[in-house]
Amino acid sequence: MVLRPADEAALGVAALGGISLLTGGVGIFTIMTIAVRERTQEIGLLRAIGARHESIGDARGVGLMGALEFTAPGRPDVPAPELAAKVLEACLRRGLLLYMAGAHGQVVRLMPPLVLTPADVDRALAIVEEAVTEVEAAT
Repeated sequence: MVLRPADEAALGVAALGGISLLTGGVGIFTIMTIAVRERTQEIGLLRAIGARHESIGDARGVGLMGALEFTAPGRPDVPAPELAAKVLEACLRRGLLLYMAGAHGQVVRLMPPLVLTPADVDRALAIVEEAVTEVEAAT
């Protein structure tokens, strides 16, 4: 395929000594677009997990980050950092590394790499749900 100068400019391609080089901006943009589209589906799955568990007061996400906010069962206005810590620990025992967040430590954040596969998402969410179920059963 031969690119005209206008095409090269639109695609972020630079000509160097007669050789066209992709600058990377378009490639990264494409990867990010695909990742965000896939993450939108993951946030929907996080919300589904939240709907099934009384201790999850909110499930949300922005860009490549997702979060589950733990609250006292039946009290979405009362933070439950002890539940979040137990879920974090249960996930770690299963091989999933998550992050603690929130003003009271009541939020568990998921921040996956760009190279996440659909199978990775399925496994991670299964681990999260197993951990939440375990912690709720113990309390």
